[in-house]
Amino acid sequence: MKSTWIRWLVGILFGLVIGRVSFGIVAPFLSPVLGAEPDWLAEDPTAFHYVIIAALVIQLLVAIAIAVWLARITVMKRLIGWGLVALGAVLLMNIVSTLLFSGLNLGALINPGSRAESDASTAFWFWLLAMALPYTVIGAAGLIVGGILLRKTR
Repeated sequence: MKSTWIRWLVGILFGLVIGRVSFGIVAPFLSPVLGAEPDWLAEDPTAFHYVIIAALVIQLLVAIAIAVWLARITVMKRLIGWGLVALGAVLLMNIVSTLLFSGLNLGALINPGSRAESDASTAFWFWLLAMALPYTVIGAAGLIVGGILLRKTR
């Protein structure tokens, strides 16, 4: 295969992965924008579909933009480095957006008073271990390896 085809395939692969992972950033921001309150999603049964469709369109646009941006980079190490940096940043932003829009009160998580607060605290710590820790490790590794690749190809 020619170098151009390989660059496009790698760019499309990174674009698809980054576009797919970006749902955790896009969806929490869309529901307040489209409805101003989460109650709007509960009152209107079709509202959730609007949020999902809008999120999918934005994910597709992100995937196309990343694929085109990466395919224009001619040096393969720089292409992979920038792809890993972008993927690592998106993974870490997923965690931040989840924490921002979760509505969790850190005081209630540390010192739960009622059973409902205790259940929320348990669910939060489970999410932290099952989802946030792997996303943080993979995101940090992507940023570090991507940065090393970019630094080596100056």
